[in-house]
Amino acid sequence: MIADGNLMRAAMAPSGMPLSVEQAAICAVMAGCSPGMFPLVLAALKAMNSPEYQLHLASITTHPGGHLLLFSGP
Repeated sequence: MIADGNLMRAAMAPSGMPLSVEQAAICAVMAGCSPGMFPLVLAALKAMNSPEYQLHLASITTHPGGHLLLFSGP
């Protein structure tokens, strides 16, 4: 996943659709993220989209699991 302008070149699971930086920012603001913390959100999206995390497998399971990411700090 590479943030190039307004498009993060990553196919987000399970749809495989690309996610724009603008869409990620809208979701982050609605969740209460301050502008200064948004780079952490982008880093988290990059980490979750890595092949090692296997988000695509966790997104299509019928098991009632979920993903949670917590940031702690100022």
